[in-house]
Amino acid sequence: MRQDRHAAASVTQDQAEEAVRTLLRWAGEDPSREGLLDTPRRVAEAYGDWFSGYQDDPRAYLERTFEEVAGYDEMIVLRDIEYESHCEHHMAPIIGRVPTSATCRRARWWGSASWRGWSRPTRAASRCRRR
Repeated sequence: MRQDRHAAASVTQDQAEEAVRTLLRWAGEDPSREGLLDTPRRVAEAYGDWFSGYQDDPRAYLERTFEEVAGYDEMIVLRDIEYESHCEHHMAPIIGRVPTSATCRRARWWGSASWRGWSRPTRAASRCRRR
């Protein structure tokens, strides 16, 4: 994980790793034990990946639309978009699948009668799950 990812939070990679070592000691483990030497780095990098969605602005990939939607007015459903997130109170994982649906003629809530394509809801779910 790069150092600049969490520049706004002013927590360095070293500080995050030390926090993991503290939790290991709190749990009764010895962070200097051979099997745990790389664990603080791996845990800090994993959390950096799991929460990387906070760094993205979903508007960047939801703005592009397809204007040629004439004749398409039935509902389209996309199911089983994988979703993983974390409870903000316990940082426990939440794992599941989410569905989404849309119609071109009712896409006006997006600002126009255009279609955004199926990659957009999938990307939105992917980015939101990393929060």
